[in-house]
Amino acid sequence: MHSVADDDFAGIACTVDEWPEPLNIFSRQAAPDLPENSLPPFVQEMARYYAKQLGTNLGAAALAILVACSGAVPRQVKVRGHKNNDVWLEPIILWGALVGPCSRE
Repeated sequence: MHSVADDDFAGIACTVDEWPEPLNIFSRQAAPDLPENSLPPFVQEMARYYAKQLGTNLGAAALAILVACSGAVPRQVKVRGHKNNDVWLEPIILWGALVGPCSRE
């Protein structure tokens, strides 16, 4: 049994036996479904409409819509990275990629 410990991780130690099996990122696994009501109502309805029209899942349509919406926000508009930190500000820029096998249509 090997243990993992380092001064950088003071107080954190675990054994190799406790580690979960690594995820094979190259396997063909279906993406999990987007949880119901996890989007604002307008975006949820729009994503449902386009998912049905395009024959894709809700998450793919929602990703495309959210990325498009972020492009409509001027870069001068920023959000706080943490509610108690007025120094960490980030512009509302989203990048998205839909990765999967080629479509037949």
